[in-house]
Amino acid sequence: MENKAYFYVLECADGSLYTGYTTDVEKRLATHNRGKGAKYTR
Repeated sequence: MENKAYFYVLECADGSLYTGYTTDVEKRLATHNRGKGAKYTR
């Protein structure tokens, strides 16, 4: 079974950029949008 990883870049409210990677883009974006992602993005 092949697991693909995705690299992403988010623009934070202060204009800074946050990079990350995930195997489930939709789930990870939802986590960030709920304020439960990395501390840097909160």
